Amino acid sequence: MNLEHTSARQLFSFGYLVTEERRADLALGGLSLLIDAIISSVIPPEVLRLEPIIDMKGGDPADTSSILSHTPCPEELFFVAGTFPRYDSESRTIADEQFSFCLSTAFSSFKGAAHICHSVTLQERGTLSSIIPVHQLLPRLGRAFPLVPTCLRLSLDLFEGHFFSYFGFAPVATQHVLIEATRETVRVRMVCENAPTRDSAPIRDGGLYRKIQAAVG
Repeated sequence: MNLEHTSARQLFSFGYLVTEERRADLALGGLSLLIDAIISSVIPPEVLRLEPIIDMKGGDPADTSSILSHTPCPEELFFVAGTFPRYDSESRTIADEQFSFCLSTAFSSFKGAAHICHSVTLQERGTLSSIIPVHQLLPRLGRAFPLVPTCLRLSLDLFEGHFFSYFGFAPVATQHVLIEATRETVRVRMVCENAPTRDSAPIRDGGLYRKIQAAVG
């Protein structure tokens, strides 16, 4: 996997803007394994249960270097698309039907002075959930046979409480995670604002950073 780590001093702050980007080829079946790893270890379980999440939201869709043709919706957090074989009783044939699931967020409320809460909603395209209930399907998207995933997008904004001289404490999105993949390629981009050193990891939560590294190999 090609790894590029860059840093630059930020204006009007004492920290650095740290960016880490990786690209790699995926082997046959690698996309399914990647989806399963992200669902099982990177995405908070509350997201899959469509419950509110704290200090996290879907990312900004305006990334012009995307490797996907998919156009993300506002605050899109997780997107998976693919196909599955479905029997047509009228023509007595089996044909591939497309499906997609999109989990996105919207502002809900502030929690105290330094935390923020977002709601999670699900949009579906296709009829897959009429065969398998959504609450059973979402945790198994990467390993549910005979689904054939074709692309993945995970986009996270992570918040921290910051003190402002005029406003006091307020939650600010300081870290950003983007993982995109097709059946052939995976791209990972992580950004940290106001990092203390040039060599800082792009995600302050060491546990989450290690989980992302393990998921993408």
